[in-house]
Amino acid sequence: MLFSWLPKHLAEMALFKVNAGTRESEVCALQWAWEQKVPELNASVFIIPGDHVKNAEDRLVVLNDTVRAVIDARRGEHPTHVFSYRGEPVVRMNNTAWRRARREAAQ
Repeated sequence: MLFSWLPKHLAEMALFKVNAGTRESEVCALQWAWEQKVPELNASVFIIPGDHVKNAEDRLVVLNDTVRAVIDARRGEHPTHVFSYRGEPVVRMNNTAWRRARREAAQ
């Protein structure tokens, strides 16, 4: 129910986060340069550098169908970051819009 109250960009981020098992900071930092094609599987993965991961080790993010659809919908929106809003990378998900959506969904 929460997703339906979120603005589109936050709903896409939340859908990615839930399906990929990533943290908020990893989703906000996600960059196109980290995408690696896997031609044998006709797919791609993201390798998040350790300096953006809690345990400081590079993290492999495998894209299921849901996550792949989110990624494909975001292509071309921003030159460096996967998730952006009004031309700027999103720096945090838990913002005013998130808290408002959470309040509305709880009613």
